[in-house]
Amino acid sequence: MTAANRKRVVLYSVVVLLVAGLAYGGFVYKADADAGTLVGSAEVLAQTGLFDKAMENARRALAQEPENRYAHIILAYCLGQVGKFDEAVSSYRRAVELSDPEDEGTDSLRLYLGEMLIQSGRPDEAIRLAESVLKVDENLGARYILAAARVAEGRFDLALDEYGKCVDLAPDDPEPLLLYAAVLEQQDRLEESLAMLDRAVLLAPKDSAVQLPRARLFASMGKEEAAVATLLGVAETHAVRMQRFLFSEDALVALRSNEQLLQACRRPIETE
Repeated sequence: MTAANRKRVVLYSVVVLLVAGLAYGGFVYKADADAGTLVGSAEVLAQTGLFDKAMENARRALAQEPENRYAHIILAYCLGQVGKFDEAVSSYRRAVELSDPEDEGTDSLRLYLGEMLIQSGRPDEAIRLAESVLKVDENLGARYILAAARVAEGRFDLALDEYGKCVDLAPDDPEPLLLYAAVLEQQDRLEESLAMLDRAVLLAPKDSAVQLPRARLFASMGKEEAAVATLLGVAETHAVRMQRFLFSEDALVALRSNEQLLQACRRPIETE
């Protein structure tokens, strides 16, 4: 597996901060903007991926209102996006402190904090946090955090137990199956990993996020015809994505001269 694939084992996509859910919608920017306008600006900038500018406005808002919960949330989110995980932890902690403990959204904030704890090398703290959420009620996001933390610790059997619970909690969602399969693949348990992905295919047969890992597994198992057929299937709707995958995955090196796959590529090969 490449470093990017190993990282995916730790990351998860179900618990993702939706900045659009914050309280500030439209705004009119002014040079001497108040905190509310700055937070609204930061929100829009974060949504469009302009994280540095979003952080600048969030910090300006906090200079005016140090206890502005939404500014802390946006700042924490952006810090995580640019890889400043320790700082993101601090901002999420402050956002949690400023949140109503009875509000169901507070648990989500705590789980975002848990993700940043894992990324900053503190999976033990993330585990304690997730377990505290689970003491109140079953929570899919907390299970994802526990699984990711166990992966970060290298305790893969415990991670698989948690991902198995995620599968049970979200039987119609292919995501936990993908993450379960990724852990198995990391352990070279390729047949078991493929079985998980085959289950995911039943839920999302056209999803490239399901089919591309299957192609990698087929290639790793020496099943080149199946790998080619799977990649060609992805190329029917996501040719560029297939091409990027083909030329970035170590397991697919032997397939890069396959004429069928090269014909399905949409970009000049020399630019990859």
